[in-house]
Amino acid sequence: MPSSSVKFGFVLNPFAGMGGSVGLKGTDGPALDEAIARGAKPKAMERAKLALGSAGDLRAIEFYTIGGPMGSDLLTEMDIEHEVVYAPPEHSEGKDTTEAVRLFCAIGCDLVIFCGGDGTARDVMEGMDGDVPCIGVPSGVKMHSGVFANSPRDAGTLIREFIRGSISLRRAEVMDIDEDMFREGLLSARPIGYLTVLDDSALIQPSKGSLNASNDEEEKEEVGAYLATIVEVGTTYILGPGTTVEAFAAEMGVEKTLLGVDVMRDGVIVVKDAGEKELLSETGGRNFKIVVTPIGAQGFVFGRGNQQISPAVIRSAGKGGIIIIATPGKLRRLKRLKADTGDESLDDELAGHWKVIIGFGRERMMRLE
Repeated sequence: MPSSSVKFGFVLNPFAGMGGSVGLKGTDGPALDEAIARGAKPKAMERAKLALGSAGDLRAIEFYTIGGPMGSDLLTEMDIEHEVVYAPPEHSEGKDTTEAVRLFCAIGCDLVIFCGGDGTARDVMEGMDGDVPCIGVPSGVKMHSGVFANSPRDAGTLIREFIRGSISLRRAEVMDIDEDMFREGLLSARPIGYLTVLDDSALIQPSKGSLNASNDEEEKEEVGAYLATIVEVGTTYILGPGTTVEAFAAEMGVEKTLLGVDVMRDGVIVVKDAGEKELLSETGGRNFKIVVTPIGAQGFVFGRGNQQISPAVIRSAGKGGIIIIATPGKLRRLKRLKADTGDESLDDELAGHWKVIIGFGRERMMRLE
């Protein structure tokens, strides 16, 4: 990083993540209209605000951004001086992010900060000229690329370390997710390129990597079989996404939505592919538990692919109502569990050691951070 004035480019996808709480798998194309129709509320701006607010003193930074809700509105609200280099149309698209990043590179920005999901990372990559380092503030429904901080607060820490000159860089994969297949419950992804990111393994999530089925099917079946023996009659179960939870559902004789969140009661799926409103409606006044498994290589039990299980749902269940399951093979590949619920105080409450069911009557303690 040069010792002279430091220049940051900042871009925000204002619609990123809106589909998560209402049970959609993204907000590309017509899905955005559907998310709005279901009552989804924008969340990206607040997450970006938290990241920048956690970055320390930014007064010496020259900020360049996009006009309106894609950047300038937030920087103005935070009293951060900036220059608008690109004015998007009223209905912005991914190509507007791409064009803005091209301009950031031409200006000579030292760091590009973007807020969104995998689609935004792809748009940033397509506009990148050279190896300008980036940091992604996680705010999408799909975040399998290895370019995102674990949380907005971690993004702020990384930005602060970059300003101090105390952080190294590395290349990280950008993943392309087939959103149409994703909505049908099929996860199809491939690495399509790389971005240079701030290198801190404790603060940056790993990429999803291989998305094919793992070879620990027997371990999943054992976990599912054990959990099925301790199911309580009359208790409602929220079933998070993932193949290990799917194995539990199979042991119960029900078919769950692989990439969605379902509600089960007394061996029957009562709501399939539920959103936050359905979860709150089905659990209000009832005894219920949440069954989740760490997602991919990233270790997130909340905040990646299951935003329907919102802070309100989690608080209603309480820590005693959360069941975490995983195969021994999965846990061997994880250093820790993570949560990024969108509510910092809840993330802090969830931090600590958790029992994870890993087999028939077997548990392992894992730290959640």
